[in-house]
Amino acid sequence: MGVRGQGDPVGGQLKFDVRRAKLVLKSGEIFPGVVFGARRRLPAGSAPPALQVPASPTPAGGEVVFTTSMTGYTESLTDPSFAGQILVLTNPLIGNYGFERRRMESGKIQVVGLIVSELSPVFSNPQTRLSLDAALRSAGVPGLTGVDTRRLTELLRDGGSQNGVLAPIETPPARARALLAAVPDMAGMDLSPRVTLKRPRWHLPKKKSGLKIALVDYGVKQSIVNELLRRGVSVWRVPASTRAVDILSARLDGVLLSNGPGDPAAMRQPIGHIRALLGKTPMFGICLGHQLLGLAGGLKTFKLKFGHRGANHPVRASGNGRVAITTQNHGFSVRMPRPPSRGCRITHESLYDGTVEGLEFPGKAAFGVQFHPESSPGPRDSLDLFDRFLTMCKKR
Repeated sequence: MGVRGQGDPVGGQLKFDVRRAKLVLKSGEIFPGVVFGARRRLPAGSAPPALQVPASPTPAGGEVVFTTSMTGYTESLTDPSFAGQILVLTNPLIGNYGFERRRMESGKIQVVGLIVSELSPVFSNPQTRLSLDAALRSAGVPGLTGVDTRRLTELLRDGGSQNGVLAPIETPPARARALLAAVPDMAGMDLSPRVTLKRPRWHLPKKKSGLKIALVDYGVKQSIVNELLRRGVSVWRVPASTRAVDILSARLDGVLLSNGPGDPAAMRQPIGHIRALLGKTPMFGICLGHQLLGLAGGLKTFKLKFGHRGANHPVRASGNGRVAITTQNHGFSVRMPRPPSRGCRITHESLYDGTVEGLEFPGKAAFGVQFHPESSPGPRDSLDLFDRFLTMCKKR
């Protein structure tokens, strides 16, 4: 059922207003459900005031992907890596702890749509007075509840991620196909201009360690910034288009390449900047930053069938065999070099599918990981990677 009210901070009851809509996939599959979050308002004067209730959502299209995280929907919805995507949550009950602003990974909700099995009619959390429905509504993002997310996830897993559109239930098939045709494919898209900051800014810790690093923002999560500040690092956050010469002229101690959305191979300008930095300053790449580092070093990337998204992904380090449970959110991967590249060493692999999860360039003080060491949400098995990077910065 679609949610209308906001509810009290503890045990608040939400009112329901039934408005039907559907998710239409490129494959032709249709998943009906009930609207919550953003809706299109009826034109003024089209009905008496008492009858002016929210209508079905304005159509919203994007790549449909799923995440297996059982908690942390606030963090996922606000993660810039989900920009341009309709997110399916596999955990069946969603919304029971509201929407926690303090856990936001960016300044807004980044997804273009949300699909859940069951939206909780109440939420109980002393840390927030905001329901998930109200948060989506204020962000202008539609949601759909009452969906068979198990069948939807199986379809995406077996057939691969694909484009979809959220539309009113009465939308004719021809109109739905036209809406789908207007949704661009994720492959070939550089989405960093949508999510990067517009001009450089400093993030300063309460207690400084003396280290200063440049953080190239391709869609960075706030948790990454927080982990650096927690270690006393002064962070110069710069836009994705920042040139290597400008970063080097700042004479900082290292460079962190952030996560972000889109196809890394389409980001030719940033790849060139990273190539110019390689070997001249310590570098650490996370997720998209890891992929860009690989491309700058001469490797290739490819699109995964359905991606890795969730907080339960096992990764093994090739050096000591240590297995870490990691948080991941990506649809592309660095291709395993065959034969092995002389200038690059693979350091981590996925125990799910054997894909590259980490790499380093020996002698150039540069490494990257496909997973998120800051987690948020998820296990914190890999926080030591931040310390490894900062140790490199101190030595240089």
